[in-house]
Amino acid sequence: MAFQLNGKVAIVTGSSSGLGEAIAILFAARGASVTLCGRDEERLKSVYEKAVETSGGHPERFITVRGDLNDQKVRENVVNQTVSKFGRLDILVANAGISNANCSLSDATDES
Repeated sequence: MAFQLNGKVAIVTGSSSGLGEAIAILFAARGASVTLCGRDEERLKSVYEKAVETSGGHPERFITVRGDLNDQKVRENVVNQTVSKFGRLDILVANAGISNANCSLSDATDES
């Protein structure tokens, strides 16, 4: 039996394309409410429409937040909008990322 996420609330960063999009659509199909975040407004809109369709037509289970997650205010906004809309947060998929060959993950800061 496939896992179900009915009633769970998730944020999927980088959900406007690629792996993040696939995760968001899978979560939609499994019953989760999902905050879709990314930098490209048109792509977010497209993923939102796919999520609504995959969920069986439940637009109330999804929101989009556009912005660059390198900005701390955007990160705070994503969490605040999610909790405001859905009342909590159960799952965070930190899929958005950038490559900085001059910094290891353990040494990363907001500035790097």
